[in-house]
Amino acid sequence: MTYSRSTPPARALRLLERVLPADVRDALTGDLIETFARTADARGPRAARLRFWGEVLGAVWQCGAWRAALRGRSGLTPAFGLTDDLRYAVRVLRRAPAFAVLCIVTLALAIGPTTAIVSVVDPVLLRPLPYTDPSRLAFIWERDETGRPVTTGYSTVADVRANATLLASVAAVGSWQAILSDPMNPARLTGSRVSWNYFRTLGVMPALGRDFTTDDDRPGHTHVVVLTHGLFTGRFGSNPRVVGSTMTLDGTPYTVIGVLPPSFDDMIAHDAEIFSPLGYVVTQPWACRSCRHLTAVARVRDDVPFERAQAQLNQLSAQLVRAHPTDYPAVGMFLTPMQHEATRASRPALLAILGAAILVLLIALANVVNLQLARGMRRDDEFAVRIALGARPGRLTQQLMAEGLVIAAAGGALGAAFGAAVLPVLVGRLPRTIPRLDAVHLDLPVLAFVALVVLTVAMVTGLVPARGARRRAIDGAALRGGARLTVKAGAATRSTLVVGEVALALLLLASAGLLARSLTNLLAVDPGFDPANLITMRVVSSGPAYQKAAATLDYRGRAIAAVREIPGVLDAATSTSLPLSGDLDRYGITAQDKPLANPALAPYATGYRVNGDFVRTMRIRLLAGRDLTARDARDSAASVVLVSDALARSIWGGESPLGKLVHVPNARAQWADVVGVVGDVRHASLDNDDGRAIYLPEAAWGWANDEAALVVRTRANSAALVRAVRAAVASIDPSQPVTDLRTMDAVVSRSTAQRQLAFALFGAFAVLAMMLAAAGIYGVLAGSVAERTREIGLRGALGATPGNLLMLVVRHGLGLAAVGVVIGLAGALASTRLLRALLFGIGPTDPWMLGGAAAGLFAIAAIACAVPAWRAVRVDPVTALRD
Repeated sequence: MTYSRSTPPARALRLLERVLPADVRDALTGDLIETFARTADARGPRAARLRFWGEVLGAVWQCGAWRAALRGRSGLTPAFGLTDDLRYAVRVLRRAPAFAVLCIVTLALAIGPTTAIVSVVDPVLLRPLPYTDPSRLAFIWERDETGRPVTTGYSTVADVRANATLLASVAAVGSWQAILSDPMNPARLTGSRVSWNYFRTLGVMPALGRDFTTDDDRPGHTHVVVLTHGLFTGRFGSNPRVVGSTMTLDGTPYTVIGVLPPSFDDMIAHDAEIFSPLGYVVTQPWACRSCRHLTAVARVRDDVPFERAQAQLNQLSAQLVRAHPTDYPAVGMFLTPMQHEATRASRPALLAILGAAILVLLIALANVVNLQLARGMRRDDEFAVRIALGARPGRLTQQLMAEGLVIAAAGGALGAAFGAAVLPVLVGRLPRTIPRLDAVHLDLPVLAFVALVVLTVAMVTGLVPARGARRRAIDGAALRGGARLTVKAGAATRSTLVVGEVALALLLLASAGLLARSLTNLLAVDPGFDPANLITMRVVSSGPAYQKAAATLDYRGRAIAAVREIPGVLDAATSTSLPLSGDLDRYGITAQDKPLANPALAPYATGYRVNGDFVRTMRIRLLAGRDLTARDARDSAASVVLVSDALARSIWGGESPLGKLVHVPNARAQWADVVGVVGDVRHASLDNDDGRAIYLPEAAWGWANDEAALVVRTRANSAALVRAVRAAVASIDPSQPVTDLRTMDAVVSRSTAQRQLAFALFGAFAVLAMMLAAAGIYGVLAGSVAERTREIGLRGALGATPGNLLMLVVRHGLGLAAVGVVIGLAGALASTRLLRALLFGIGPTDPWMLGGAAAGLFAIAAIACAVPAWRAVRVDPVTALRD
């Protein structure tokens, strides 16, 4: 038979030469060349070439040389190697399901809460505010007599706007509660009255319609509104025709001119739903310099440092004080960046919680590494055999890192799902005063953080065990029967990790203890009233029927009378202010017999304008004199007041205030007679309040607020009684909404919500950390007992008593715990100072609390030592020596 002169493809031959082992390459190449020649004679050169290529590729694939070639000679090495290693890692972990599940669950329990907390911290503290160039935005505050920042008056805002040349724009904002008149569904809307340039200052434009203009911001021309996106979608079903329509607010028609974008979040009124022009001019009584009820917002020019703008404001303040000395208590203003100011109150708690979550993550990571180390030492024979058969040491590292990546990826995925489930619960517990809660989501940046954590965990859990495994495998200790000679280095690493776990756990336990003690101290503070069996709600009187104060007061009087008729109700009253609710209504009080050269320096007091027996209903103590009476409330010309003990002391010192005359701004009478002294009430918060307050009949005021707090004292707070109270109020005028129905116990609890959340999360993290630390101690001791079985048996054979063996193991475990506790105490003395803003009535280095945390953790460690120690006692010397 004659063969064709055609030759096989040269590239196919070179491929065979490069990738096939020498011992099979020649024989296989010869067979393929013969097959090529026969095919070329029978079917032609083209068909022969195609068949040759197919058989070459098939032969290379079957020999496994194709993947080897790619690993060794092409740029595809990492992908193919990693894929193979991951497959192998999955097979290895499937043979140890208990180990894999324990590692994955440990990581998930740490990654889940951390993911949820990062989801909150990212938009609230880290991301820029959702405005144009937010780094140039700031708040402007005046300075009070004590040097603290306070809100400002409209005339001051007008002067700053006209004279502060380093500010590109200045806007004023005032609070506004509007009643949406709807016979079927009346509602109270929270919003703001703003100067026409407010949204332009922020750099926000409406998504629908238009912004305010200077024509809108004039007295008598302010009946236009801009809606937030939430109100637009919730109340009006996202109907674009709402722009241009009319809605009735407080009995007056308003035209909707615009809708804000979904990303807008007001940094002043976080729950704002609606905005309307301020409509102030400097000639109005309520636009005076001492009428400090407005918040000023400014945009600093792009090329101006904040320090220069601050200096200019201080110069302007000095000029204003010289021109109006009785209107300003002190010289100077504050210019605070909006990003910092908006998150000032929530930053300490959120950063502390984030730090606690990261500590738990580190403890979990140490625990997983410890598990990997223990398991790696049990695989010494496997690694040594692989090294002896020609495996490169780098391959062991690569495969252990692949196992770490599989565990970390599974733990990260489970943790992210856990975090997504926990996140709504966490957001629901956060105080509503925290800004940008609507932007809290498990989004791409948070998932990128989870991915970074997964990669970090994979590297650490792979590299740390791999280092010892490679060294022991290269030494060949396992094959020589000397594996136990190399245990010492691995045990030292594991012990170090356990010490670190104990130290970090002590930090969390001490922090949780401090927060618990602080919360206990705070809740033990006497608020000045009895919150038990006290129901409160907001009652509104809005619309044409209530334009006169007499109509509003009559409505509230009838509501009080209707509520008092309900069986189980002991008393009821209304007040324009409610303790611990966030109301801000303070006046400068001056006494006729204690004249001041500068009235602006008069002590400020919280004002309670009341109807009914408010002091008796709230159970506020009457210290001297008499209470306000029904006659005082009926007489619009009455000029009597009650003062708190703190206000009396700040004005008269040790003198009795009874019969003294005081001036209350905006009251009908120039002077009011002090007829009684009552106990101090915590108004602003349980932990920070000056206690200064003044109580007067609402009829004695210059006008009547369109809403007030109704407080109802009952024998018991049952759900049926709450519904009856609401129904009684609604029966007076069904067109008026009744809102914010809650108990005073809930009001008090809400005032401590931030501390309660911090304590709950720190407590949960501390428990988890203690469990992980105890598991780490147990794991190290259990591994030590298993590795030292022969030594323990030998000691027993030589006469060691069970007590000696027990102390051998317990001493090791408690020694690790003691070192960790000492390091943890040193760290706690330094780090718990960061919790100072969350503590009340206890120092951050309280020795009793730190000592208690150390003792508690040491006791947990002792329990963790018990099982391995008992196992060591039960080792049979004969069996151990024979094995």
